[in-house]
Amino acid sequence: MRWAWLSVVLVLMCARITLADSLENAIAAYDRGDYATALPIFRSYATDGDASAQFYLGRMSAAGFGVLLDDGEAVRRLRKAADQGLAEAQFWLARMYATGHLGVTQSYGEAVRWFRRAADQGFAEAQYHLGFLYTFGRGVTQSYAEAVRWFRKAADQGLAEAQFGLGSMYAKGQGVTQSYAEAVRWFRKAADQGLAEAQYSLGVMFANGQGVPQDDGEAVRWFRRAADQGFAEAQYSLGVRYEIGKGVTQDDVAAYMWFDLAAAQGHEYARKNLGAVANWMTSPQIAKAQRLARSLRKALQTSKITSQSQPSETTAPSQTFKSILPSQTSKITSQSQPRAKRSQAHQIQELLTIIGYDPGAVNGIMGGKTRAAIQQFQQDKGLPAHGEPDDATLKAMNLK
Repeated sequence: MRWAWLSVVLVLMCARITLADSLENAIAAYDRGDYATALPIFRSYATDGDASAQFYLGRMSAAGFGVLLDDGEAVRRLRKAADQGLAEAQFWLARMYATGHLGVTQSYGEAVRWFRRAADQGFAEAQYHLGFLYTFGRGVTQSYAEAVRWFRKAADQGLAEAQFGLGSMYAKGQGVTQSYAEAVRWFRKAADQGLAEAQYSLGVMFANGQGVPQDDGEAVRWFRRAADQGFAEAQYSLGVRYEIGKGVTQDDVAAYMWFDLAAAQGHEYARKNLGAVANWMTSPQIAKAQRLARSLRKALQTSKITSQSQPSETTAPSQTFKSILPSQTSKITSQSQPRAKRSQAHQIQELLTIIGYDPGAVNGIMGGKTRAAIQQFQQDKGLPAHGEPDDATLKAMNLK
C-alpha cells in the first residue's frame, strides 16, 4: 500500500513537471508566432483554471492569433486571469476599460481599479499608467503628489517612461519641490536606456544650464541621440544649432537637412526655417541637403539607423517624444502646431499610451513617433496601415 501511494505521488510529480515544461513550450511557441502549437496546450491548462493560460488565450482571441477574433471571449479569458490575481492580465483588462475596447464599456474608474490591483503587486507598467491617470485626473481626483508616488515606484524598478515622468515632475515642480538637479538625474536614467524624449529633455537642460553647467556641446550630443531616433523636436533643435553655429560648426546644408526631416513630420517651425535657410543657399547645396534627408529618412523608416550611427557627410536622424517641460525651459524650441489642431492629436496620443502603444509625449503634436504608433495600431486592427488618423481609425479608437 505504501509503495502504491509513493508511485502515485511520483506519477503526479512527473506529470506536473511535464505540464510545466509544456506551458513554457506553449509560451515559447506563442512568442515565435507558432499559435497552432500553443493553442491546444493553453486550452488544456485553461480547463484546469491556469491563470497564465487564460491570459494567453485572451490575447489570442483579442488579436485573432490562431483563432477567430472574438472580443467577448478575449474579455472573458482576461477577466478570469485577472480575478485569479495575475498582474499582467489585470493590466490588460485595465487598458481595455480605459479605452472601451473589446466591447467593454469605457470606464476610467474601472481602469484605475484594475491598474491599482496590478500596481499593488509591483507591476511597473501599471504603476506608471496609474501615475499617468493621476497626472491628468482620469478616473481619479487629479493629484500630482499621487502621480509622483506611482511614477517613483515604477521608476525605481527601472521603467524608463516612469523615470522620464518623474523627471518632468521635478522640472515643473508638480507634486514635488521643484529641482532641476533631480530632473536631470531622472532624465539621465531614462536617456541612458534610449528613451528619446528623455534624451531631448536632457539636451534642453544642458542648453539652458538647468541642473547642470551650461554646455552647448552636451546639448547637441543629447539632441542628436534623440534626433537619431526620429524625434522631430530634436531634429528641429539640431537644425537651429547648425543654422546659427551654436555647439557645432555652422553648416547650412546640415541645418536644411534637419529642418527637412522635422518638417516632414509636421513640425511647423521647421517648415518655416526650411524656407528661410534656403534663401541663402545655392541650388547644389539644397540638392545635397535634400539628398541627405531622403537617405536618412529611408534609413529610419527601415530601422537601419541606430542612435550611434552617423552618415558620412553630416549626422543622423530619430523618432521619439517631445518633453513636457515648461515651455520656458527651452530657448530654441516652441510648439509646432497651431493650438486649434492639437486637441484630437492629444486624445489620440493619450489613448495610444494607455493601451500600450508608444506615441511619444502626450503633447498634441502629430510627429513621427505618433504616426508610427497609429500605424502599428492600424496593423493590429486589420486597417490600412498608413499612419494617418482617418475615420476608420478614429472609429476603432472610439474617438468618432
